[in-house]
Amino acid sequence: MSELVIVFGPCGAGKTTWARANLPDHAHPDAEQLSRTLFATPDRFRLHPWTRAAGRRLVDTAVRYLLSDEIPTCVTIRGATRMERAHWLGIATEYKVPARLVHMATDRQVCMARAMRDPLRPRTSRGSWPQIINNWFKAFEPLTGDEKAICQEVR
Repeated sequence: MSELVIVFGPCGAGKTTWARANLPDHAHPDAEQLSRTLFATPDRFRLHPWTRAAGRRLVDTAVRYLLSDEIPTCVTIRGATRMERAHWLGIATEYKVPARLVHMATDRQVCMARAMRDPLRPRTSRGSWPQIINNWFKAFEPLTGDEKAICQEVR
């Protein structure tokens, strides 16, 4: 049976690692991977807002195609805001598939250490990781009651 699993949390929380290890039978469209593949350019261009927006749109389109073919799918997102989570939950509703949320509840220091040592993260952004990770924690909006009902927390 098809479903949409939405794994969310700050950068460095382990979203992609957890998703691939725990959901091997799901498709995993990934914006960063798509950007790296499609835009074989230096890191500074891969991080350009246009490139990042294109990667997100490709994932959105991929998820829709996968769900229309009844393929179980998992997306990894920041998901700090209710609006971002609602976007993906809305897609699950649109395609009439169950949705699950997985919150990677990883603390700030662990996220920072992981982000700094991840060889796939662009070197040009290393100095920005404290700000990027702190911004996620500032922006995080607690889950609604409906979200809590379908959410699993992973520490």
